[in-house]
Amino acid sequence: MSRRFIMRRKILALGQDFWVKDEAGNQVYYIDQKAFSLLKTYSILDQKNREVLKVQHQPISIRRTMDISRDGRLVASVQKNLISPLLDRWTIKIPDGEDITAGGDLFDHEYYIGRNGKTMARVSKAWVSLRESYGIEVFDDADVPLMIAIAVAIDDMMDAIYAEKNRPDVQANVNPDPEA
Repeated sequence: MSRRFIMRRKILALGQDFWVKDEAGNQVYYIDQKAFSLLKTYSILDQKNREVLKVQHQPISIRRTMDISRDGRLVASVQKNLISPLLDRWTIKIPDGEDITAGGDLFDHEYYIGRNGKTMARVSKAWVSLRESYGIEVFDDADVPLMIAIAVAIDDMMDAIYAEKNRPDVQANVNPDPEA
């Protein structure tokens, strides 16, 4: 058994809070980007405006990292693997538990989230016809808010990676003509 949810694709625009909807169009979780926080922070709220999870950027780390907490307690840290030759891979470290991985084409929102070869969630644009949106299908007894929080963290960090690669100052240093 699985449940499907629809996410907005561009979550980084300042003040762009939004609802995560189920496949019937019901508002299930509200993603509240804290625009004036020192650390980039997203609160995931339920329908009664209670914080279910918090996703927060960690600036002091070797690799890009976003921590996910529940009631002030760390439940996961999302990090991009340093070396992943064939496809994008991310590790989701779970304190006092087995780590989760995410892999596939993360930039195009076609990837899985899983543990020990078992898919816990699949992220895809294939079954969502809404522009600037993608779907999250959560399987079996996987923690739905955690899967959504992982997708929010990956989306945020992938957008930062894309923006960094396309900065004008980085492109200006690239010389397309090796003879010049």
